[in-house]
Amino acid sequence: MRFPLLFLAAILCGMTMLASAVPAGAIIVTPSITSISPAKGPYTGGTSITITGTGFTQAAMVEFGNVSVPFKVVSDTEVTTTSPAVAGAGTVRISVTTPLGTSPAVSGDVFTYFYQGYWLVARDGGIFSFIRHFYGSTGSLRLNQPIVGMAATPTGAGYWFVAKDGGVFSFGDANFEGSVPGIGVNVDDIVGMAALGTGGYQLIAADGTVYTFSSSQKSTSAPLSPPVDDIVGGAATPGGQGLYLAGANGQVYVIGSGPMYGSAVNLKLNAPIVGIAIDSATGGYWLVGKDGGVFSFDAPFYGSTGNLKLNKPVVGMIDTPDGQGYWFAAADGGVFSYGDAQFLGSTGNIPLNQPVVGIAG
Repeated sequence: MRFPLLFLAAILCGMTMLASAVPAGAIIVTPSITSISPAKGPYTGGTSITITGTGFTQAAMVEFGNVSVPFKVVSDTEVTTTSPAVAGAGTVRISVTTPLGTSPAVSGDVFTYFYQGYWLVARDGGIFSFIRHFYGSTGSLRLNQPIVGMAATPTGAGYWFVAKDGGVFSFGDANFEGSVPGIGVNVDDIVGMAALGTGGYQLIAADGTVYTFSSSQKSTSAPLSPPVDDIVGGAATPGGQGLYLAGANGQVYVIGSGPMYGSAVNLKLNAPIVGIAIDSATGGYWLVGKDGGVFSFDAPFYGSTGNLKLNKPVVGMIDTPDGQGYWFAAADGGVFSYGDAQFLGSTGNIPLNQPVVGIAG
C-alpha cells in the first residue's frame, strides 16, 4: 500500500514530538489502570481521587464515562483528579488517554456514585428530607398504628417505613413486597426494619422474630431463645446473608450468617441502646444509646454525645455510604454527624406534630 508523502510526514513529525517530550531512557507503554482510591463518592462530585497504574507520563485526557475532567500527572504510575457531579447514584468507568491509546476497561477502574443526605421519619409517617428527594409520606393519613422505623432502598431512590403492627408503606422505587397484617398475623411489637441488598425488607419484632418479604422469599423466623422482649432494631450483615439484632441491654444477636464482633451487654450503660448500624468499610458495627453514647465493634469510633445533655433522646443511627462516619437522630429531629458525615440539616428547631422515630439514607 502506498501512502501520500504528506501523510507519512505527519506520522514522522508526531513520533518525533512524542519522543522529544519523553525523558531519555523512558519506556513508553499503553496506559493501564490498576486501581482508583477512593472508589466511591457522592453524586454531587468533589471527591479527590488517585488513579494508579502504568503509562501515565504522556496523559492527555482523563474521563469519567464520557466526561473529561482536569487532572495532574504525578508520575508514570499515578494521576490525581476530582470526580465531577452527575445526575444521581450509579457506576462509571474512569479512563486515561495518552498518544498511545486509552486505558482498557478493568474491574479496578469503576467509580461508584452514591446519594448524599438523609431522611427523618416521624411517628405519624411524616418525612423530612435533607439533600434527598422527597418521595411521599403518610403525614396526612390516619394510621392504625404509629410508625416505628424506616429503611432506604439499595439504590437510594426510595424508602419504606413500617408501623408497630407490621404495616409497610413504600415510596419512590421501593416495591411493596408484603406486610405482617397481609399474612394474617396480628402483632403490636414491631420495632424496626432492615433493607435487603437484593430488594425487599425484613421487619423486626421486640422478641427477635424476623418477617422477611422479598420477591423471592416470604418467611417468618422463630423468636429468639431464650426469650427476650427488648430488641430495639437491626441491620443487615454486609454480605446480605444475615441480620444483626440489638437489644436495649447492649446484647447483639446474629440471625443467619455473619461474624459476631462483640456486644455491650457486660458494660455499665448510662442509657439503653436504641439502634445499630453497619460499618460498610470494615463490616463491623456500632451501637448507639438513648443518650448518644456510641459503642464500636470492629469499626472506628468517630464521636458521640454521651457526655452531653440532649434536648430529646436519640432514636436511631445510620452510617455514611462509604462507611467513614455516621449520623444519629433525636426524637426532636436533631441530627448529630461524625466522621465524614456532613450535617445537612435537622428539625431540631421546628415544632413537630409527632416525634421523629427513625433516620435513613
